[in-house]
Amino acid sequence: MEAAGATQGDSDAAAADAGELDTPSPGGSENAGAPVADDDPAADSTQFAALPPALDPEARPPDIADPSTTRAARLRVGVLLPLSGAYAATGRELFLAAELALFELDATGVELLPRDTASDADMAREAFLELAADGVSLVIGPLFGWTTEAVMPEAGRRGIPILALSNDVSVAGRDAWMLGVHPRGEVRRIIRHVLAAADQRIGLIAPETGYGNAVVEAYRLEVAPHNRSGVVRYSEDSEPGAVVQQFVDGAQGAVNRPVDAILIAARGNALRAMAAELAYRNVAPDRVRYLGLSSWRTSDLQGEPALVGGRFADLPEDSLRQFALRFRRIYGTPPSRTAALAYDAAAVAANLAAVTPDRRPARLLAPQGFRGVLGAFRLLPDGTVERGFDVYEVTRDGYSLLEPAPARFTRAPQG
Repeated sequence: MEAAGATQGDSDAAAADAGELDTPSPGGSENAGAPVADDDPAADSTQFAALPPALDPEARPPDIADPSTTRAARLRVGVLLPLSGAYAATGRELFLAAELALFELDATGVELLPRDTASDADMAREAFLELAADGVSLVIGPLFGWTTEAVMPEAGRRGIPILALSNDVSVAGRDAWMLGVHPRGEVRRIIRHVLAAADQRIGLIAPETGYGNAVVEAYRLEVAPHNRSGVVRYSEDSEPGAVVQQFVDGAQGAVNRPVDAILIAARGNALRAMAAELAYRNVAPDRVRYLGLSSWRTSDLQGEPALVGGRFADLPEDSLRQFALRFRRIYGTPPSRTAALAYDAAAVAANLAAVTPDRRPARLLAPQGFRGVLGAFRLLPDGTVERGFDVYEVTRDGYSLLEPAPARFTRAPQG
């Protein structure tokens, strides 16, 4: 599997590690899961109280095995995760993240009911049926597309919404949202950031993987045919020089009149090598803007001078840093980005508990969306999730924030 939030298929159980993090800026964790403020006074804008500035360092949520987690609640929430088998450690991490959200938001009106899927479709379906018999009104999970797909028919028949942690949008549907981060939003953000003039041309270099397929699809949706300047795919064993030469040969006039920008959907050594080869072949960064996606953040951007000035889209990092610090302080290990998805899903559940059952469907589809540790997001009627992305610029020392994600969503969801 590829990195969480980066594949067309499922979220990776071993998502990008938060690593060593700086001291967070104050206030960034407030109102997680609460609706984003909206100028329309008719919009539902119930807010959670801000988190305390410093939680008791000795305090921690109940453990997954602690029977005290069961209590009378206004909202019973099923949690379908792989608590046994190859992904048991990941499943436990995700449940702890969900518990942490309820603990920090003081969401005493929510009860989490964990059930094991063992990453198996049949077990996921049986576990869901158990939860339905227990009277759950919402389900967080499953983690993978195939387990989510097994659950969806039963959930649809019973009208139980699903906040799945997969990013496999092919199984998304009404009342079954894929919270995993899909490349579509990143591509849209970085393309719209640079595509200002009608005659600008943008090329694409992408891997021959499920992730690459998703990037190509998003590129073709976002870039009109007359603005495209060639799409080149590469495999794991492709030689960077050959990939770049293929791009130069295929982009008409690329040497005499370079494209305006190139989206390079690569990471690590492949990214640095391709950038160097582009510069060598006269498609240099002083003439062409190099663009990237979240995979750039996990690369050593200082390793190639040609990347300086390049720009990439990724989720806002301040709230994620704060979440990672709190999670590591309590549990002793840094969380994956997928754990942040579980936290946000539980925070949405806490938000639903604050309203009457008849208002919960509208709250889930609130056009102003929700605040989360992965930034603002909103659930769309087709089961996909729209997110806000920052734009970063590569510097000689790494990268810096160039353009923050919009403070609020536009009224109409993007297509």
